[in-house]
Amino acid sequence: MHDGPAQSLTNIVLQAQIVQRLVELDPASAAAEVRQLIAMVQHTLDATKSFIFDVRPMVLDDLGLVPTLRRGIRERGRRAGIAVGFESMGQDRRLPMDLESNLFRMLDEALAGYLGAGPDRVSLRLNWGDRLEARMTATRAVTGPSASGPGEVSADPGDDLPPTLAAMMEDRREDGRDAARAAIRGAIVVLPPSAWREIQGRAASIGVTAELLADGGELYLVAEIPPLEAEINVAVGQGIVEYGLILALTSVLTVVWLVVFGGAIADALGAIGNAVDAATGG
Repeated sequence: MHDGPAQSLTNIVLQAQIVQRLVELDPASAAAEVRQLIAMVQHTLDATKSFIFDVRPMVLDDLGLVPTLRRGIRERGRRAGIAVGFESMGQDRRLPMDLESNLFRMLDEALAGYLGAGPDRVSLRLNWGDRLEARMTATRAVTGPSASGPGEVSADPGDDLPPTLAAMMEDRREDGRDAARAAIRGAIVVLPPSAWREIQGRAASIGVTAELLADGGELYLVAEIPPLEAEINVAVGQGIVEYGLILALTSVLTVVWLVVFGGAIADALGAIGNAVDAATGG
């Protein structure tokens, strides 16, 4: 919050002060600064919406985990330019707020980590039952010998070849196998250690099982789902803090705008009134 919206608001205030001075001293030069101020305001509004979504998306309160993941995956995949698949099997349901929020954060953290590693594709699959299982995998196209075979030599050395030639062919086979293994290792997209540590900490705090499989290329989460009678109903007003933040930001920007341009607006309205009076003979 301090490094995001708060810093942006500080910059807006400074820019508004510059505009205010220019409006008083050199109105003709103020136009460019006004345009920059408008752009800063729009950027701050967009950044605040993204900040709120990252902290706890309001749609998570309203609709639950699956719709929120679908929206987040679509947006992150679009920004990264990478295909991200999502599939939810079984009947999804609302979860206790703390569990729901932390599951979203863990999966969103993993998605951001995998996308940052440059995969060709990321996929997430949820399986709903007595417990919720989540598997996220990241893949990259295999290049090299393993894409068309392990590089084996077709001829069978058998017993008729000289020992030296047979040894050379076996060496060539081994080189092909080494190249294939290297290509497969290069295709593995590994979850960054920092993301994995964050996920481990969150999982431990809420009793979720977290495993990193396939040499780091697959995240596996298991969360026990409480019985229906034990589930916590999500209150309608859970998003009040987030809505309040947007309202507060909008109010601050409105005040800044009025402080900067209030005098000019009043002068313009006065001029319009005078013109109307002159036209009507008043």
